[in-house]
Amino acid sequence: MIVFFFLIDYSVLYFLAMKILEGTIPEGNTWRVLVLLSLDENLGRAFALGAALAFENQGQLITAVFVSDESEASIAAGQNLMDQVREKCSEGQTPYPLIIYADDFDRDLKALIREANIDLLLLHADSATRYDYSRSNCGIVAMRGDRYILRRPSPGE
Repeated sequence: MIVFFFLIDYSVLYFLAMKILEGTIPEGNTWRVLVLLSLDENLGRAFALGAALAFENQGQLITAVFVSDESEASIAAGQNLMDQVREKCSEGQTPYPLIIYADDFDRDLKALIREANIDLLLLHADSATRYDYSRSNCGIVAMRGDRYILRRPSPGE
């Protein structure tokens, strides 16, 4: 009787599900902070804190926006947001902005955290986008208040 054993690397399976449309995950093993951004929100305090922490700790700032389709409009909106990221970083700081297509946000967020070896996840707790952060293998800071402080004025205001 012949018995076969198969080793499955689940991180590879996670990574195969995640599709990075723009940007690259940096190489190396330095301290990393991931700031989740949303197309319908400003960068906010989570971004400011993430940029400051990465800069002060000689770490890497990774920003990610997840899109649910690969349309030109979604990618253009993501590129606009990532341009803002580059403009707001300190001189000498290199951000690693990512635009990621996700059909399962929770699975793909966990895949990104694992693949990029994220140490700290920063996000807006009052964002319209909800994620399941349980079983994440990194520290998590959820900041509230940006939705109201940084909201865009409605027409006529």
